[in-house]
Amino acid sequence: MAKKKRRSIDTEEPFTAWLFFRKDSERAGEALMNELRAKGRLTEKEMSEFVRKLESGDLGFRFSKNNFYRNVLRTFLNLGFVRKDTVYGGEGGKTREAYLPVRQPIPTRAPSSPSFWSVTYETCRWWNDIMFPPSG
Repeated sequence: MAKKKRRSIDTEEPFTAWLFFRKDSERAGEALMNELRAKGRLTEKEMSEFVRKLESGDLGFRFSKNNFYRNVLRTFLNLGFVRKDTVYGGEGGKTREAYLPVRQPIPTRAPSSPSFWSVTYETCRWWNDIMFPPSG
């Protein structure tokens, strides 16, 4: 199987097309981004319920629990787009572990192009625009 060639950033395509080579992983990543955007954070219990929906096909396609945790969630965690943190709240005011999207710290001025840093800058800016749209 030939390797997929990387191309210049095109924000018309899904963000996850840059992270995953398989279409089902792209769809699962998009579903996770939509869930995080809608709720702001996912506790471990909510993440487990979300993965059950993926596995059963309730979101319009089926994706296995093992593949989700191994490939999709791990990619978001390793790249720093999502972090696992302790949050306060919920039933009885307990602390819980939750998955949160991370706003990427980027400079106001873009690095010179083409370089690794310019691609990283564009990717992080793209993530911030998707997950943290400017209000107003």
